[in-house]
Amino acid sequence: MLISGLDEEGLRFRQESVSSYASPETDVRLVMTRNAPPSVESQAEMELAAPGILERVVQSEREGADAICFGCMGLNDHAQRLMDELSVSHPGVVVIHPGEAVIRFAELLVEMGVSHSKKSYPSPPKDIEFPV
Repeated sequence: MLISGLDEEGLRFRQESVSSYASPETDVRLVMTRNAPPSVESQAEMELAAPGILERVVQSEREGADAICFGCMGLNDHAQRLMDELSVSHPGVVVIHPGEAVIRFAELLVEMGVSHSKKSYPSPPKDIEFPV
């Protein structure tokens, strides 16, 4: 996961949180990027962040990472371009974008007909009427 703008305590907290969802055999590493703004919310900030992101993805792959997962939703509009660049310069690097992954997961749940628990979240006992 590529993160910028966090102190060591914040990075450690996120590392522990993300690791708690992974299987015990999975080595989860959160890493900082070089020269990145604290967040990416504009084209100019993405242009500042892009070289450090690409550099860190390549470095992580060389360090043995099986997959790279972005930690910033600000990359939504730029993830495919990075993946295209990596497919040419570093074929085989697996890049997972959490925004796309969570949308695909939601689609899968809908297709399977999975819904929330009616026991935990029952339907309201009656319709609520709002005065006009």
